[in-house]
Amino acid sequence: MTTMRLLALLAVMGAVGTAAAQIPPAQPLVPLIPPTNIPADPLPTEAEVILAQVPRNLDVGQQHTFGAQVQFGYPSGLRLQYTAIRYEQTSILLEAFAGARTALWGDEGVYGLGARSLFTIVSDGEKNALMFGPGISFSYWQAESHHWDYWGYRSRETDQTYLLFDANIGWLHELSPSVGWEIGLNFGALVGLSGRESCGCKVSGKVTSGTIGIYTGFRF
Repeated sequence: MTTMRLLALLAVMGAVGTAAAQIPPAQPLVPLIPPTNIPADPLPTEAEVILAQVPRNLDVGQQHTFGAQVQFGYPSGLRLQYTAIRYEQTSILLEAFAGARTALWGDEGVYGLGARSLFTIVSDGEKNALMFGPGISFSYWQAESHHWDYWGYRSRETDQTYLLFDANIGWLHELSPSVGWEIGLNFGALVGLSGRESCGCKVSGKVTSGTIGIYTGFRF
């Protein structure tokens, strides 16, 4: 029995030695080195930066909330705008105007309050757009301060109020994601509500004259 146990023990030890001899030697650890030949992503262009910050589905020029324009013509003055409603291709603006008939420093003041639609007619999809803005406003025009006409007769002109139907058509260029510069033409027609002209004629119900001017300003 002792001989058989010895033979069995030798057989087990031989099997363990054979299995250990078949285990492959451990491989040395190789540090992972990140590849260095992968090209870096290109920096975004100025137009891509602007587009990335414009809300989706809005045309160029529709992302701005405020506008400030200086107009030179008949009348001349400052126009301030606030975007009340915004759509993809148009916005509804509330508007105020303050100036004078022919010069910013004139004494025949012109003041107005109204609303305007602002459409993006066509754009390059990046930074430039043709804008069109029809508007309607209540307009107050002060009478001449001297109250004398060119022939030396006393003028019978009084302060006048009008309903102004006008439109802006201009080119808008985005200077940055939040600021755009605009230049264009304003033109319109005045429908009389109250007051008298220098001849004493009532302006009520008449299309008395047109308005026209060149404007420039910023949207932000």
